[in-house]
Amino acid sequence: ARNVAANRTCGHIVFVDNVAVHQWARQVLVESGIPKERIAVLNATTARAAADRQRIARQFNGEPEAGVEPKYDVVVANAIAYEGIDLQTRTCAIHHLDLPWEPATLQQRNGRGVRQGNTLASIEINYYFSRRSQDGLRFNLIQGKLGWMTQLLRSQARDTNNPGAQMEMGPEEVLLL
Repeated sequence: ARNVAANRTCGHIVFVDNVAVHQWARQVLVESGIPKERIAVLNATTARAAADRQRIARQFNGEPEAGVEPKYDVVVANAIAYEGIDLQTRTCAIHHLDLPWEPATLQQRNGRGVRQGNTLASIEINYYFSRRSQDGLRFNLIQGKLGWMTQLLRSQARDTNNPGAQMEMGPEEVLLL
């Protein structure tokens, strides 16, 4: 909440998958001085239809070319906002209150703001780890998976790094392997 309150001139996306935490996060933000009406909650309960999600995104971004100011400064969201929601226009920071298990989900989250069409030169990405938790371990696991997958994809691009691709094997040999 302090990090969001410190920069009120742009948009913040707060990701946390647990829907029960959304109202708590909103309350903490309000207690830090952010007006409740400037905070949108984006989940399957508050935005059931795709049109509702797009409306929240539009109200977060504003429409500068039409002279429409943003209605929201903060969007608290979960998996419903990972794809198909354009929140990038004025996003200056993404806050991860929890972490997914795989790098692709983390990339989807960050991709809501780190993408073409953002009017800002840089975006702050914040990962919050709880004391005496497994958050640091999970973050290292995600980074390790990302490195492993990247190496796997690179090695398949070249025959010399993928000897199995050069072998002529029948179905039985593939099954045994």
